[in-house]
Amino acid sequence: MRWIGIRTADIDPALRQTFERHGVGTMQALLASHDRVFEHEGYGIDAKSVRDSLLAWLTEQYDREERKETWHITMEVAIALFVGIEVIHLLTR
Repeated sequence: MRWIGIRTADIDPALRQTFERHGVGTMQALLASHDRVFEHEGYGIDAKSVRDSLLAWLTEQYDREERKETWHITMEVAIALFVGIEVIHLLTR
């Protein structure tokens, strides 16, 4: 569970923008496939040549999703707790 910290990828801003434009699923598929070429600034670039940056960016995206899920679970537990306290309070009147 991750409440606060995210491992931030220290990568080129233009490369980050390209990764974000293509999305997590596409970039993961490029790493797994044999045809690894994607468009970056008008040129075809091999995913293998930016593998370290891509893996760091994917880790960052995973951390963001994990943090979001952790906060959703935390809020659900808090709401359930408050509802439970209110029900107990109403029953003990």
